[in-house]
Amino acid sequence: MRRTGAEYWVASFIVCITGSALLLAFSMTACSDPGIVYRPAERRIPPPAAVGGESGGGGGEAAVEDAALPPMAMEEGGVLCGRCDVKRPAGAIHCNECNVCVTKFDHHCPWTGKCIGEKNIRFFYLFLGCLSLHVFVVGALALMPSVKQAL
Repeated sequence: MRRTGAEYWVASFIVCITGSALLLAFSMTACSDPGIVYRPAERRIPPPAAVGGESGGGGGEAAVEDAALPPMAMEEGGVLCGRCDVKRPAGAIHCNECNVCVTKFDHHCPWTGKCIGEKNIRFFYLFLGCLSLHVFVVGALALMPSVKQAL
């Protein structure tokens, strides 16, 4: 049994809609902040020109290393990360791939190249749902001629 032109248009439309939703969910996951724990403004290292006084000289790098940083106040529920030197709240974990601490860290996704954490996990679940729907639709449309022929 052959498909008509209308069936092709409907199938193409459905695949385009699910594919577009998949790309949108992927983009929202990959481009959103996962919940990175940033250093407070007073703990950031100043640029070399501001510390060393010379811009373009060779002494700027040593001046940054010598800059005294104020001690970090440790509040209850916080732990100082030994790798990125931030006070991370309870539930935050350091990601070795991104070299940052992320609140409510779930995992580092190799497909998005991003950590999945507190702020982007909803987008990640939306991405998984859209991916599942798209695979189901494409699979069903691919099998439809075989099913029609068997009947």
